[in-house]
Amino acid sequence: MTYRRLSFRFLILIGFILPGIVTAQVTPPEMLRVNFRVYLWRLISTTPVSVPGSTEILPDYVPPTIGYVNMEEGFREMDVVEGQISPRYTYRGPNPLTFTDKMGGSTLATINLKPSMRQVLLLFFPGGRNGEKYRILPIEASPEKINRGQALVINMCQKPVAVEMGSDQMLLERGQSGDVRLSQAKDRLLHVRLAVKNDNGQWKKKIDEDMLVDKNGRLIILLHEPRNNQYRITTLDASI
Repeated sequence: MTYRRLSFRFLILIGFILPGIVTAQVTPPEMLRVNFRVYLWRLISTTPVSVPGSTEILPDYVPPTIGYVNMEEGFREMDVVEGQISPRYTYRGPNPLTFTDKMGGSTLATINLKPSMRQVLLLFFPGGRNGEKYRILPIEASPEKINRGQALVINMCQKPVAVEMGSDQMLLERGQSGDVRLSQAKDRLLHVRLAVKNDNGQWKKKIDEDMLVDKNGRLIILLHEPRNNQYRITTLDASI
């Protein structure tokens, strides 16, 4: 009689535990399949490249060691130099995409990407969170997001900017972006004007120049102010 009661109680207990076990099962993380390139932001205190866009490196400059672990290849070190866009890399694995200095080494930066992203430009800036060396701004650069003959313009300045590129005009708050038609360039030159409000609320012109562009290209244009209130334009190829 005692044995039957114990068996009955045991079956009741199992009836309560099993649903809990099923409910507690962890859903496997959705895997990323993304192609990306890296742009390592150029620090003011360093001059790694003697000629912008060239591969000639000054003797005293040592490129940082940055890599990531790909499920298909293991640790892969990337070819990154400040102020230059990297070759294309492929990541297959779960979120977050983690960058380290070696296999199992110190974490330099992490970024969670949307699983829908397929082509991304990753901007590396100094000073990450939680002791990480870099923080990353991801920019989706698929042909669906940036069409051929089009540029994505991003305001990375501390203040709102008024921008005129060709006949396209826009007012961009800090961190905002807008589209510009490259097809309106004349002889591959697109005239650019940029203005910022001063302390008195008056718009002051900071940039008034021609920019060389490919009318059929796909570009990411960054507006920024590196120092001394000198506003600059950095143009990156959006082909990933």
